[in-house]
Amino acid sequence: MNHVSSVTTVEAALAAVQGMAEQLDHPLEVKSLQEYHGR
Repeated sequence: MNHVSSVTTVEAALAAVQGMAEQLDHPLEVKSLQEYHGR
């Protein structure tokens, strides 16, 4: 589908929008396993 996101229900669309908004407020952090375990 040409790498375009699509949703099939209004609930799914709302969930997608909520996820995008959350991503803006709290971007993902990448950590190594050593950082998680304090090594």
